[in-house]
Amino acid sequence: MNYMENIDFWCGVVVSPIILLIGSIGNIVMIIKYAKKINKRIMDHLILMICVFNLITLLMYSNHVLFSKLLNTIDSEYSEISTFLSPYSVALTSMGIYGSSYGTLCLSLERYLLLKNIRLHKKLTALKMIFPVVLLAIITNIHRLFMLTTTCIEKEERKESLLCEDGKELVLTIEFGYMADSISAFFFSLFPIIFMMFFSFVSY
Repeated sequence: MNYMENIDFWCGVVVSPIILLIGSIGNIVMIIKYAKKINKRIMDHLILMICVFNLITLLMYSNHVLFSKLLNTIDSEYSEISTFLSPYSVALTSMGIYGSSYGTLCLSLERYLLLKNIRLHKKLTALKMIFPVVLLAIITNIHRLFMLTTTCIEKEERKESLLCEDGKELVLTIEFGYMADSISAFFFSLFPIIFMMFFSFVSY
């Protein structure tokens, strides 16, 4: 194992699972805490939604990156299962990230209206704040289900495959629009950060 492979192993197989475990436990605790609250405020609903999106992101990331790295490290034939699930886990991971980002933006907006425009804040409901976030997270990422696909290719010295014929290996391929998708993802991620900074600045 060379230097780069050693770094990749420690970051991908050792450190990342610890971060994943701590993050998952933290979000699960928060979900349970806020789900049990009887008289929920709009802020409570938004925090609960953000924690759910965070948990989805962590779980899907574990399949797309960590689980795949672990299986490849031990040279398991079951790594093809992770490859097969990757197009779906990529889409769900992105939905989780977008949902968490725009949910945090809505939380900043809700705090701003509470402090600066109480009359408008009284017209808000949890549904009015949550539904657009969920809808936007789905619409802006639905194409990712079709952007990646899997195919079987010829490969020498390949062990018995679970999903392909003998002598072939299942690999992930890009169907379309990877560069355009990366650019749009950058701007869609930048947008909530700018507005969160703005609402935080004018609120406090």
